[in-house]
Amino acid sequence: MLIGFLGGDGRMEIAAAFLKDHGHEVRTHLSAHLAALPSLDLLVLPYPATRDGVTVAGTALPFSSLPLPPALPLFGGRLPPSWREGRASGDAEENEAFLVENARLTAAAGVGVALRATERAFFRTDAAVVGFGRIGKASAAYLRALGAAVTVYVRREAAAADAEAQGFHAQLLAGVRAFPEALVFGTVPAPAPALAALCVKEGALVYDLGGGLPASMPTEACGSVPVCALRGAPGVFAPKAAGELYGGAVLSFLGTLKAPNP
Repeated sequence: MLIGFLGGDGRMEIAAAFLKDHGHEVRTHLSAHLAALPSLDLLVLPYPATRDGVTVAGTALPFSSLPLPPALPLFGGRLPPSWREGRASGDAEENEAFLVENARLTAAAGVGVALRATERAFFRTDAAVVGFGRIGKASAAYLRALGAAVTVYVRREAAAADAEAQGFHAQLLAGVRAFPEALVFGTVPAPAPALAALCVKEGALVYDLGGGLPASMPTEACGSVPVCALRGAPGVFAPKAAGELYGGAVLSFLGTLKAPNP
């Protein structure tokens, strides 16, 4: 199949090379060659496909301006429903294997950054993991494996029971005023105003892997601690692995499409 890649970062180049190695013909840098879009068998957009809901991520091109035939299939990540309407499409967020592996890469990147910021290597370090979804589970497992004592903070009792079943201490966020741990990993996937009001320990290392934490968090001594934002961490810290993972998700979607007409 002839596959085109539009927008994104270096992960797209690696994903394109991955698909080429699997026998597909690939076109990249299509921002400057939009006339080639109608000849494609599949157009691949980034993960996420857009950051403003209008333009393709990594470009200044509004999706609505692209010369896309109605029959041209589309693949991307977090595709707006309006972009998918009326055409065959696939979304990386519908691929559970992709989501699990991407979460592991995100957690590994966050743990790696935190390791470089401390001289303790997490030995006897109290660590908080806020949220116990895919990224939270991977982060908690990595931190425990490296010697940290991990407390998982969650909103729901079912999530607390899940964390405890996996051997972690769990605490419900309701009623929590402060995180006493020296290391805090936020893995909640969307801005959560309630988290912005919680205090952290003076000098704590705070990392946001999901987008749910504010830019800084208050301390009980009326100070503040900056939050290190690591959203999109796989593309920054493990671009080759992230690109190959995305290429694999594209390959899985191709298996659901009928072969193009000769």
